[in-house]
Amino acid sequence: MTNSFIKSILQMKKIFTFLLLAVGFGASAQNLGINTVAPKATLDVVGSANAVATPDGILMPRLTLTELRAKTGYGVAQTGAVVYITDATGTASTATANIGKVGYYRFDGTAWVTMLPKFVGFHATASSNPSAFAAGEIKQIVFSAKTYDTNNWFDLVTGRFTPQLEGYYNITISARVFDNAIKTKNVQLFKNNAVVAIGHTTFINSYVVHLSTVVYMNGTTDYIDARIYSESAATINGTGAPNTYFQADLIGQ
Repeated sequence: MTNSFIKSILQMKKIFTFLLLAVGFGASAQNLGINTVAPKATLDVVGSANAVATPDGILMPRLTLTELRAKTGYGVAQTGAVVYITDATGTASTATANIGKVGYYRFDGTAWVTMLPKFVGFHATASSNPSAFAAGEIKQIVFSAKTYDTNNWFDLVTGRFTPQLEGYYNITISARVFDNAIKTKNVQLFKNNAVVAIGHTTFINSYVVHLSTVVYMNGTTDYIDARIYSESAATINGTGAPNTYFQADLIGQ
């Protein structure tokens, strides 16, 4: 077998290997395409619409917590890396301390953090002391404690919630009130010192006035507070989370 023949065989092998690799792939300048010969970005993956038996999608590296914990090669250079945890049981390390359930996690340069949306909101309750208000008075409801306040945006002193994240918030106000007249009573939501929603009732004696609405907040200067009104003199006499509370939760941006 001559050297030229061997070289020819090797050359044909290289060409054949290249053709196999090229099937389903395309390259353009510094871009790489899968199922396309004209990639439009660094990596352009085109679905196989006509191949109904072929599952499309991109699978992230799948690891258990134990397997990820054993890896020591992650640092600042790997910031933004994404993995899918298939089993969150086991002992965590400093870098994997935030992994508590199955799902996607992103490396922030120091630790793995969940890719689920972060909960934002607060829940405040009234004090145990009855708060009286006069007939026809629109009075701000005083809240003395916070069940939770994820970002410390609710001020117990001013009674204002001033979120620093733009978006739509689901607002709930509830107040248990007592009086001796069948008169109109309501809780009112004020935004930037102007009423935007009212919840009514006309019952006598002890009752709960409730309001629920969605309000847009600009994430900088917008604030809301809860107030109460009655045509007759009344008292807020039901306290604690089940009775008199003020709550806001971010639901969308």
